[in-house]
Amino acid sequence: MTENTTQITLQELASQAQSAYEAEEFQQAARLFEEVAGLYKQAEEDVLAAEALNNQSVALLKAGDAKGAFAAADGTDQVFAAVGDLRRQGMALGNMAAALEDLKERERAMDLYRQSAGLFEKIGESDLRALVLQRISAIQLQQGKRMEAMASMQDGLAQKKSLSLTDRILKGLLRLIGKMSNRS
Repeated sequence: MTENTTQITLQELASQAQSAYEAEEFQQAARLFEEVAGLYKQAEEDVLAAEALNNQSVALLKAGDAKGAFAAADGTDQVFAAVGDLRRQGMALGNMAAALEDLKERERAMDLYRQSAGLFEKIGESDLRALVLQRISAIQLQQGKRMEAMASMQDGLAQKKSLSLTDRILKGLLRLIGKMSNRS
């Protein structure tokens, strides 16, 4: 097989994986993304392999396999860090954190979410940072840390460039709760 044929096959396989994901056939998508990652590794395309592994991780998480999702993404953040791709590094950390959250390893998840939020802040990805801060808030709420959860949620909402109606209502409620708690 020539290099050109391999590329076409690899592109077709990646397209099949994406199509399976979009059709919500998450196990199939995960298997195909794993194959794509293997082919990229053989071609010594480490960054593309790491991207495929992160896609596999998301598909596995959607399929209910949090342990597999973590394993797929584990270490990919370092591949992205090595090439200075802070956005994909932040995404990889977020994928690992989401898997850990599903595995009920909340402290480890929060640590990775915080690292992810820091990277997104550094590169000005405010909407992605907002999503990560909202996940941190959800974990803090589960842990009974109400004030920390409110602060994380407020910070997350403050990061968003445009707020939905629900976000605006939530932001107003959080502001009201903050004012009420300052009076007591």
